[in-house]
Amino acid sequence: MNYKRIATAAATLGVCLPLLADSNISAINHFAYGANLGWCDWHPSSVDGVQVNALFLSGNVWFSNCGWVSLGDGKPVNGFAYQNDAATDCGVNLAPDGGLAGKAYGANIGWISFTDSSIEGPIAAKDRPRLDLKTGRLHGYCYSANCGWIDLDTTAPFGFVKLTQLDPGVDTDGDGIPDSWERKYTGGLVKLTQTGDLDGDGVSDYDEYLAGTDPTKASDRFLVVNIAAANAGDSVQITWNSNPSRCYQIQERDNLFSGGWLDVASPGLIAPSEGPTTSATVIEAAARHRYYKVESLLPGASYGP
Repeated sequence: MNYKRIATAAATLGVCLPLLADSNISAINHFAYGANLGWCDWHPSSVDGVQVNALFLSGNVWFSNCGWVSLGDGKPVNGFAYQNDAATDCGVNLAPDGGLAGKAYGANIGWISFTDSSIEGPIAAKDRPRLDLKTGRLHGYCYSANCGWIDLDTTAPFGFVKLTQLDPGVDTDGDGIPDSWERKYTGGLVKLTQTGDLDGDGVSDYDEYLAGTDPTKASDRFLVVNIAAANAGDSVQITWNSNPSRCYQIQERDNLFSGGWLDVASPGLIAPSEGPTTSATVIEAAARHRYYKVESLLPGASYGP
């Protein structure tokens, strides 16, 4: 799978439906299943299917027994998240860590809840509806008060839902920063620009987006915070500030003046830890002078078909 390489932190060590965007759900793997509903098609066609961007979902699912269900119109009132407090502002949101939350609606089925609980009680963490940002595959369950549970990740052939890519969203002003991300942090499209630095921390607004840091807080930085020898000098442990919406890749090189950066094969692609920092260990060859950097990767450039 491919990831868009977007930002680095460096360190050294001397050792009939609303008109929406085309669906980015796979045309091969696009079915969820409900015992009382049958198959639920998230990609009935490229035009009528579901669109997933970095902050919310839009479009429609076709239920073979109940007709169309809307996951949102793609136009949350505040520009970045459905509030689900009015009929005109309902839909399913995507959290930074891939969690799905909110409400879908179908005229023949009523409300479908994407949440961590139902009228039957709390949902176990492993069963909560979510998008795996590394693979593009949906997991867990959503719940219909009228029809019961809907499994987003069944074991039958083609019985799961997968994205082909994660759409960053509309960028009206062409600055490389999605509108929804700008509105989330500043309420509009004026304050953040590609070359500007709203919080004055020396990192451009665009690079803050790429790293997943808050462009209004100078204290929120993508930095390597510690690098040290480990395991009696046979390896190096690197720790950096991380964001749940990003993945990471450590790179290395022997010389800063010739050659280029190379991906470290192990540990390879790194998912962020639950806390504010992530650490990884790189095995070192003996008697080597080496430089390292950490790249922040925006997931979903391509998940495959």
